[in-house]
Amino acid sequence: MKKGISLLLVFAMCIIALAACGGSSNDPNIGEWLGVTVDVFGTTDTVSNVYPDGFSVELKTNDNATLSIEGESINVKWKFEGTTLTLSASDMDITATIVNGVMTLELVEGIYITLTKDGTPPAGTSTNNTNTGTNTEVSEEPPDISREESDPNAGTWIGALYKDLFDEYGELSDYYAQGSTLELNTDGTIAADFNGDTSRGTWKREGDTITVNIGGVDYPSILENGNLIFEMNIGFTIIYTRDGQIPEGYLNNDANTQEQETILTLSDAIAWWDGTWYGSFFVYNTNDAYSDYDGYFEDAYALITTEPSGRAIVYLWTDSMELGTIELNIYTYDNNAHHAAITTGEGYLFDEDIEYGYWDIFPSRGRYANMIEIDERFADIDGDWFDYEILLRPWGMDWEDVDSYDHPRDYEDWYLELMHRPMLEVLAEWEILHPDLQ
Repeated sequence: MKKGISLLLVFAMCIIALAACGGSSNDPNIGEWLGVTVDVFGTTDTVSNVYPDGFSVELKTNDNATLSIEGESINVKWKFEGTTLTLSASDMDITATIVNGVMTLELVEGIYITLTKDGTPPAGTSTNNTNTGTNTEVSEEPPDISREESDPNAGTWIGALYKDLFDEYGELSDYYAQGSTLELNTDGTIAADFNGDTSRGTWKREGDTITVNIGGVDYPSILENGNLIFEMNIGFTIIYTRDGQIPEGYLNNDANTQEQETILTLSDAIAWWDGTWYGSFFVYNTNDAYSDYDGYFEDAYALITTEPSGRAIVYLWTDSMELGTIELNIYTYDNNAHHAAITTGEGYLFDEDIEYGYWDIFPSRGRYANMIEIDERFADIDGDWFDYEILLRPWGMDWEDVDSYDHPRDYEDWYLELMHRPMLEVLAEWEILHPDLQ
């Protein structure tokens, strides 16, 4: 599954009115806008410092837009009235202004991104923040900071996790290959290493708050359950521990892991997969060849039949089309504490043969319990592609523990009323079964 996978799912697509949306092909606003500066409550930094993999907005002629943050793309709708641009998703709007070729986007309250078509900062732009990834030496006369020699917070802290803009957690090694450490010295100085780049500054503690100052910029950190939570910049937080081990309770897997730990045999694992499943199919990013499917969002269904050997056949479809028939092999790992399923190379998806290992699904590593989560890129024989997400939960279960933006499209319209009936019976009445099941 792609890094953070979760950045993409926050903005589930919605259908909004086309009036006043989009623009014609000669609209000067059409095209890609590249982020150049970030203003956080009056402190300005470059986008390259805050978002090393970039921040951009692409406005398309068909009222669709792509918001890209740190290399992850999010599909939204857009409209432009006067000088005001509105980017709309299922449960939120982001507003911006475009004046004299400069877009100023309010990401959240107090956080503004400046973008231009060529990525060049507007005239008169300056930054007053210093990236913690550069070598910044502490001044010769550091501020007078009292520090007891026995302060238990002094010493080395090792980065274990990161949290992104949408509160999704991941292992820090996925973001910083060389890791990150904070060395809090008893004299009030600090040496901070971010992916091999060392910065120096000062630190002070007040209660459960540790304020790190690097290059004249304060970075507030919180001591919580023996962890140090360091807000590096807007939308990016690092969780440090003394031993660098991943602390419990952050990867949103606890409930799911507890459930999976009860599975001790292959037959138990097979029973988990076997049956009817309901959820959603969402296309969130495409190249030009598949642009008509960008934002495609429908309810999805699956019938999984299993054999004692672990072989499983998945019949997968949506309200309007067949997605494929895929063979999986179900297996256990970690001393039979968890289970997973991998494509065997037999079957097809989107009218193309499916390769061995194309899906390797680990339910215990997902964001939700009792959920099959697939987030992949499909590429056809011509090299054209689209990114998609499939979420499936056993038919008959509610989704009340799942974030609303991850609910299937028609979850509230009919599923809650009919989920107590057999899925195949309901879909047969509506004539929307998989072709192999008709």
